Amino acid sequence: MALIACPECERQISSYAVACPSCGFPLAMIDQLNSDKAAAAAAVAAAAAAAPAHAGLTPGAYMTMGNWGGEDIEWFVLKCDDEKALVLSEYGIDCRPYNELETNVDWVSSSIRKWLNGEFLQNAFTPKERARILVSNEAGVTTEGHDDTASTIARQKVFLLSLEQADELFDSNEKRVCLCTAYAKGRGVWTDAAGACRWWLRTPSKNDAHACMVLSDGTLFPYGSFVDNNRYAVRPAFWVSL
Repeated sequence: MALIACPECERQISSYAVACPSCGFPLAMIDQLNSDKAAAAAAVAAAAAAAPAHAGLTPGAYMTMGNWGGEDIEWFVLKCDDEKALVLSEYGIDCRPYNELETNVDWVSSSIRKWLNGEFLQNAFTPKERARILVSNEAGVTTEGHDDTASTIARQKVFLLSLEQADELFDSNEKRVCLCTAYAKGRGVWTDAAGACRWWLRTPSKNDAHACMVLSDGTLFPYGSFVDNNRYAVRPAFWVSL
């Protein structure tokens, strides 16, 4: 004779008993009870599998999404709500000029904007990941001057932080200090003795043919650098659905 625990009162009873002598729980219901538990566990697992991969993100959290230069991209959550999060690449993932030509240029017309929403967006993410990257409607990330609707939508998704965002979303220079991926280093990114890089912001400088940037010590640099400098890092940003 084997002893089992009664599901109701947890007393040890004979497996041959019809009902628990202590509480009267019918042992015939044990199989049904176990089946219900298994079904509930399966439902929880299915719900977890169907939930977004990065549900529950909070500011300061990290997530991995996409791949560039053979390296998975790690993202830092700057701010979020129940539906979406603004993320910034934790590292400088590439080094590119703000604009290919040395000329006065704004964000909308810059070559870095075209690259981020063309080659980068298409090649760094899977179709499922791209679908989660939201069209941005924040000030300064516009598509004025583009007639092609499909192109317009795509070009609003990935951007660089503005000077104002880089100021407001970090509470210290130290938090803005950025290291680079091995791929970016192989591309010739400039780094200081500690390995930190300078990275572009989307805000044009008031100086001719300059764009604002963050220095390697995390200091904001509104004076900026010539837009065709090809040794500064790119830290993409976008809104992602949760």
